[in-house]
Amino acid sequence: MRSTKILSWNIRQGGRANAANIATAVLAHSPDLILLSEYRPTNDTIAPALYEAGFPHQHTTNTLDFANDIVVASRYPLKLHAVPIYAETLSHRWVSFTIDGMDFGVLCVHVVGGGASARSPETQAKRAFWEAVIKYAHDHANTKYLLIGDLNTGFKSDAQGTPFACPEMMTKVTEVGWIDAWHNKHPQDQEYTWYSRVANGFRIDHAFCTPHLLPSIAAVDYNHHERVAGISDHSIVIVEIAILHRTFPVLR
Repeated sequence: MRSTKILSWNIRQGGRANAANIATAVLAHSPDLILLSEYRPTNDTIAPALYEAGFPHQHTTNTLDFANDIVVASRYPLKLHAVPIYAETLSHRWVSFTIDGMDFGVLCVHVVGGGASARSPETQAKRAFWEAVIKYAHDHANTKYLLIGDLNTGFKSDAQGTPFACPEMMTKVTEVGWIDAWHNKHPQDQEYTWYSRVANGFRIDHAFCTPHLLPSIAAVDYNHHERVAGISDHSIVIVEIAILHRTFPVLR
């Protein structure tokens, strides 16, 4: 038996001046699959550093040089899935794929932040994003799948102060059968992955899995060192998935 270690991290506005520190911090965790949100390829040194370190299989959702995109870097070949029609407008914040030789799928998203009120255009856009995620979750509920990334949303119990917009969408994910993988492994714990300017903590970086994948989830943890050190304003999410045997994926 072996495991695949998946690392997800919002690197804050492309990493800015911290690109070298970001690459070093990521590699220190010895992951097999790296998912970075708020990635910006302009003058970027992160993706080339990961390539040189043994992550040759890369994909970016980039559409604009200064958009907050996602970059995927993997030790193993990737099979990318087409963005569904209902999520086409979200394509720079949405990527789904399988890893060659492994029998589970991954959907990585970076949900938009929302606005100050329930009726604001920003919050309506966030709700529409979540509806696309929930439809995808419903359609893949009977497969082995992982939903991971900066969801910019949390359960009310995971917020100090007013929760981010659309907390009810988190419940909807669980209602279609998906499981909050970190909470499943740490039912009595409380951790926050991002802090506001007034030092209120929020758990907004997540990993959800389907019931079919849950038995293979070996560990789910947050690493806060990089956030505390100021490399990014988000904590790292690390998921380890036990691989009983290598079989080519059958997911579509």
